[in-house]
Amino acid sequence: MGKSCFSYCSSLTSITIGNSVTSLDYGCFYGCSSLTSITMLPSTPPSTGFDIFYDTPLETVYVVDEDAKTAYQLQAPWNAYEIVVMPTGIDEVETDKTAPTIVGCYDLNGKRINGKQGGAVIVRYSDGTTRKVLK
Repeated sequence: MGKSCFSYCSSLTSITIGNSVTSLDYGCFYGCSSLTSITMLPSTPPSTGFDIFYDTPLETVYVVDEDAKTAYQLQAPWNAYEIVVMPTGIDEVETDKTAPTIVGCYDLNGKRINGKQGGAVIVRYSDGTTRKVLK
C-alpha cells in the first residue's frame, strides 16, 4: 500500500489488510487519530516503511493463527502492539459418532443404485430410517 495512503483519516477506527498486501509504505496510517485495531490476514508480516502508525492510538493487531502471531511478535513495528489471534467462534469441533450412516441408495422404483446418479433418490440409513433426497 502506497506512501501515506490513509494518513490523517480521523474516522478510521479499524481496518482489515488482505492477504495480497506485501508492503505498507511510509506513513501509511500516519495521524489516524481513531485507529485502535488492525486485522492482518497475511500470515507473514508485510514490509513496512517508517512511521506507519505514528500518532495513532493503535493498541491491537489481530492475526490469523499462532504461527502468524509469532511472526508479527518478532518484527517491528508490529511487536510494539498487542498481537492477538482472531477468534473463530469455534471452540471445539465434535462429531456425532452415533449418527446414522448411509447403507444404501435406491431409485424411486426401489431398485438399488450406486448413489452417484442425479435426480430424486431414496437413501436408507443404518438406523433404519429413509429419506428422499434430490441430488
